[in-house]
Parts: sequence; C-alpha cells; structure tokens
Amino acid sequence: MSPAGRRAILAGAAGLLAAPALAQATPLRIVVPSAPGGPADVVARMLAETLRLGRPVVVENRTGAGLVAGTEVVARAAPDGNTLLVTTIGHAVNPAMGRLPYDTERDFAPVAHLANTALVLLVNNGFPATDLPGFLAALRARPGGYAYGSAGNGTAIHIAVELLKHQAGVQALHVPYRGTAPAMADLIAGHIQFMMDVVVTGAPHVQRGSVRAIAVTTRDRAALLPEVPTFAEQGMPEFEAYTWNVLLAPAQTPAPVIAQLNAAVNDALRAPELSGRMRALGYDPVLGSTPEGTGRFMAAEAAKWGGIVRAAGIRAAD
Repeated sequence: MSPAGRRAILAGAAGLLAAPALAQATPLRIVVPSAPGGPADVVARMLAETLRLGRPVVVENRTGAGLVAGTEVVARAAPDGNTLLVTTIGHAVNPAMGRLPYDTERDFAPVAHLANTALVLLVNNGFPATDLPGFLAALRARPGGYAYGSAGNGTAIHIAVELLKHQAGVQALHVPYRGTAPAMADLIAGHIQFMMDVVVTGAPHVQRGSVRAIAVTTRDRAALLPEVPTFAEQGMPEFEAYTWNVLLAPAQTPAPVIAQLNAAVNDALRAPELSGRMRALGYDPVLGSTPEGTGRFMAAEAAKWGGIVRAAGIRAAD
C-alpha cells in the first residue's frame, strides 16, 4: 500500500475515534416553556447545574401561548437526546383547553418526574374567615360574591380552585391575570378576595403578614409553612392538588438514550447538593422515577385535570 493510502486510512480511523467525543461535546439544551424565575425555570436550572453528563447543559426559556410555544420547539426537535423539555401541570391541562400544534402524549417521550410543589389557599387580610370551614361558609353565604385571581386560564392555581369549587359545591368569580405577581398585588390590595399560589412564591407573603394562609393542598404540611394545616386536616380529605415538573424528550428518542438521561437525573436528585436545595426552596424532589412511571403519572393527571377543565368550560382563548 502506498504511503498516501496508509495516511488516508489512518485519518479515517482517527475521525471515527473522534466522533463520540464530538457528540459528547454537543450541549444538552433544556427548554423551559415559561418565564425565567418561575418554578419550572428554577427546577430546570438547578438540575442543569447538577447533571453529570460529560457535556454542557444549557437552559433556554421559550415563552408564549401558555407553554405552547416552547413545548412545540421540543416536539419538533430531532430525537437525539440533545433537546429536552422541563414542563409543568399545564402540559396535562392544555389538551382539554383547545387544539394544539402537537400531541402531548404521542409527540413526547417521558424521561423523569423531577418534583412536586404544594399550593396554598390565600385570602386577603380583610376576608371574614381564618380556617377552611369558615372560608367555605363565607363562599356559601354569598354564591359568586367573592372573586379569586390566577396567573391565567388553565394554570395550576386556576384549576386547583376549580377543583375546590367542584368538590365543595361553592361558587366564586374567576379573575385571570397575566402572571402570579399582579394577582398577588390585587389580593394584598383587597381587589380580589382569595387565590391559590405555589407555596414557593406564596410563603414569603404569608410570613410578612401581607395575606393569610387558609390551607395547603398536599397530603402533608408544607415545609415552608409548617403552621398551616392541610385541606385533609380541615375536613376535606378528598382534596389534593399540586403542581409538578417532569422532563420530556421528543418522541422516537432511542430507549438507551432515555435510560441514560433518566439515570443521570436520578443520580442528581439523590445528591444532597440538589435535593437539599430543592427542599429548602419548597420543592419536593421525586426520587427514583422511571420513564414508564412518569408516563403513567402524566396520563393520570391529564385525566383528572382534563375533566375539571371541561366541566368548568375553561378555554385557552378566554
């Protein structure tokens, strides 16, 4: 063989050996379909800082259309494990609210269940009740006479109130806002009477005395508000609601890639570096989830909340 031929073969072999290293150097992009600083964004960024995959991990916020814009980016991405989605309960709610440019089940492959987060029922300081029985009695005494705020139609803090109305048989006027902050401002000012909020963002207002907490929505009390009883403790054992975060990949992502990502995520969540930070901020990390279990969880959530959305007639365009 000529020297030129040998050099060509060696160059080709070197290129093949270098290919895996180049692939490993490709950044992993985690898309968050909501604004920077929100609960999903915080979880995604903590995860990105802790994942050990041998390559950079970047978080990209793609907001718009109630999670739809960023979610569609991942639905259309190549199924190569390089683009993932950290999403919320809204992913399970949106199909019941109107047509979407993707299928929330068919176009995604579950990777891992990351965290759950309790909600808290808040009232303004002038509301004539300090506990759940008193709160429900006040609503029953004035059907539709009290207004509650939310971060927008179909958000967790909206549909949680709709679930409460459904189970308790009470009525109230929904006032949607463009985010939690303006709703909270109006609650504090007394322009609306109550709202649900994620414990992560609601607790500081309770601790400052700006609003009062009536009940938390999970089976156990929230670490950030240990003095606030649950709905179950106050006579509504059937009521449970929380928001959550899951990690999804585009459909058709190879099973070995999904398995590798799931293992890396679970390793990160088990480490005190991440789980301790999450708990300190009010998130409950989910340890040891599987892709299959995550898929079943999301299907159950879609069935539960889809029924509430349809019963309440909630539409994305409202």
